[in-house]
Amino acid sequence: MNIPINKDRTTLLITPSNLQKEIIKQLSKENDLLNINYTTFEEIKKKLIFDYTDETILYLTNKYNYKIEVSKMYIDNLYYIYDKKYTHPLLVTLLNYKQELIDNNLLIYDSLYPLYLQDKDIIIYGFDKINAFQQQLILMLKNYNSNITIVAKEYKNFNNPTIYQFFDIEKEINFVAHQICRLIDQNVAISNIKLANVKEEYYFYLLKIFKFYNIPINININTPIIETPLGLDFLNYYFLTKDIDKTIAYITNKYDLKIEDNNHILNLIITTINNITTKNIDDIITYKFKNTNIAFKRKENAVELIDLKDNYISNEEHVFILNFNQTIIPTIYKDDEYLTDNLKEILGLETTTVKNVNETKILTNIIKSLNSPIITYVENSSTTKLYPSVLLKEFSTQPIVNFQAKDLISYSKRYDELTLGMKLDNFLKYQTTDEELEILYYNHQDTKYQTYNNNFTSINQQQFINYLNHRLILSYTSIDNYYHCHFRYYCENILKLKPYEETFATLIGNLYHHVLKEYYEDNFDFETSYQSFFTGKILTPKEEVLLNILKKELKFVIETLSHQEKYISLDKTLLEKEITVQLPSINNIDITFKGYVDKILYKKKNDTTIIAIVDYKTGKTNIDLTNLPYGLSLQLPIYIYLVKQLAQSKSLYIAGFYLQPILHQEIMHKEDGLYLKTKQDLLKLNGYSNSNTIILEQFDKSYANSRIIKGLRMIKDGGFSKMAKMLTNKQIEKIIEMTERHIKDATKEIISCQFDVNPKRIGEELLSCAYCPYQELCFVKEENVTTCPKIKNLDFIKGDDMNEANMD
Repeated sequence: MNIPINKDRTTLLITPSNLQKEIIKQLSKENDLLNINYTTFEEIKKKLIFDYTDETILYLTNKYNYKIEVSKMYIDNLYYIYDKKYTHPLLVTLLNYKQELIDNNLLIYDSLYPLYLQDKDIIIYGFDKINAFQQQLILMLKNYNSNITIVAKEYKNFNNPTIYQFFDIEKEINFVAHQICRLIDQNVAISNIKLANVKEEYYFYLLKIFKFYNIPINININTPIIETPLGLDFLNYYFLTKDIDKTIAYITNKYDLKIEDNNHILNLIITTINNITTKNIDDIITYKFKNTNIAFKRKENAVELIDLKDNYISNEEHVFILNFNQTIIPTIYKDDEYLTDNLKEILGLETTTVKNVNETKILTNIIKSLNSPIITYVENSSTTKLYPSVLLKEFSTQPIVNFQAKDLISYSKRYDELTLGMKLDNFLKYQTTDEELEILYYNHQDTKYQTYNNNFTSINQQQFINYLNHRLILSYTSIDNYYHCHFRYYCENILKLKPYEETFATLIGNLYHHVLKEYYEDNFDFETSYQSFFTGKILTPKEEVLLNILKKELKFVIETLSHQEKYISLDKTLLEKEITVQLPSINNIDITFKGYVDKILYKKKNDTTIIAIVDYKTGKTNIDLTNLPYGLSLQLPIYIYLVKQLAQSKSLYIAGFYLQPILHQEIMHKEDGLYLKTKQDLLKLNGYSNSNTIILEQFDKSYANSRIIKGLRMIKDGGFSKMAKMLTNKQIEKIIEMTERHIKDATKEIISCQFDVNPKRIGEELLSCAYCPYQELCFVKEENVTTCPKIKNLDFIKGDDMNEANMD
């Protein structure tokens, strides 16, 4: 670096932002105490012309109903507008905006900055090209200080680069990784190895292949705050409470801040909020979270991604220029900005034509000045044919096509085996072979080609606990997944591979639940409730036709429920009740079990509470408890377990727990009376009732020949019919005990990272694999299946009540 700095004077050094650290590093080697103030043209622009705040953006946003991004675009273009008359309407508009913001004191002018500029040496260094607007800024600087030195960037002229052509990105990155390993073998410091022109579509391949080669790399993946779970959680909770302090307390309590990334994100959030310059942060906080990226900790010694332009690259650094394809490099500027080329000419700015010419010259000069750079490009992407950059004609060397390493040195056994597998696939399918296949096959004859092991290979428990943020939340659905198959739980509840999609079936289910909940509210109106559900929803014509039919069915359901309620003695109702149970912590993990119960009917009499539980079903209902010992069919048992925890009363009795089918296929009956009765019977409760008639009567006055419970009636000898599903208090308690044990056992196993492929076969039926969406991941084999004998009765909860309720 040849920067003419006078150590006896103060220097204002204007450089590209990515050069400042390197300049400080180089100048520190000279052991001189230099008085240097570093700045950029971006900072000069704000000091000499104007700066603005969030209030400025929100002024245009609120007054003209712009999006924040549009308001910011207008303001950023005001830097090119001066106090003069314009005839073009777009420029007139910008001038009017500028004057309006000035009149409202929304532009910030630094009146002291001209004084600051005096008595300094101003040096401009490190730019490949000073553009037209930057030239205007330099003229402004000269109004206050003419002592300005522009150090032109020196370009050396080494030999032409070596150029390689590859079939696809995978082969390109593998070649680069191999070459990097060779450089390291030659004692080149890994910090002196740089990758340039790397776009986001390359990140996946770099991380994947460099991991095979154990090459550390720093990649700046742009992750906005809002795209992190903690950031999104913060934003949602803030808009719920409108209180920053409460939100920070909520995040601090929910997330383990001992985890470095969590702590880093929260600190960045606090800094971002503190930098918001408007009192009403609600209007801009979402924008800030979307546009503030998280810079995670970088590795000390690793391959770095660099920009070619406005950068300092020493002769000791080895540069790989990847993705040297047309449309990627050089950048092709298009006349599609708000300020079009004809307006830029008026304002003295560079047009796209000038930019494109300069881009080619700049990149050619930079590449030729590098010491032995390696250029790579590809012929194909995953979707289309690609072409080499037009810049190749600037170099006299010819591309090396489909390069194969001749040193026969392997730096990655894992990648070799992967490559061998792909080549063997091609050999068996198309009988294609090459020299590399023979070499790989000779060196890796122990490869287990066409074999697989689908056993779960475990994960690090501490990493898993950190991933959970020391909090595990379970529900009936997650427990059901776990007992069906541990790996199914891992896919769905840990990896979250199943996104939520609102199908027409889920739409109908949500509609029915919505209306049935509002049915119990005062002043319920069916039409109002029905229409309110569809606010903002767009339906297809076919869906609208089906909904007209289902609307009549829903109205019939409500009429039937109203009729059933005449026989119910329980006088209080809880709807869609969320019940949360805090389980004992394990390994410092907070464990929460929660569930939503559609309907809880109850009645309090003295110190006694009687409860009935109803869960609505728009699909098939299965109330069979015979799979309970295997942890399956736990939905209603979990509901009675949750209700028991909610009540926390010794004098609590379960009158019954039921599924209520509220949607059926159309039935065919010609006789109106029989048709109506059949439809009403289909809406009866399907489940288990308390055999103690004193308790049961508090729920169903018609229990002797029930009008509301399917199959429930008494016979002549005073007992219940065989169709009735009856349980004693003791048996219900046994079900609750078994359910609680299943929940706790599953919790311990989940925290122990037991996620094996182990679907359940009950009798002859492979129950767990039916409709499982993860079969293509698990490759289930017969030895993975856990076969359970089919249980035909409820003898496992057999027991007599010693102290049946004695109730008046």
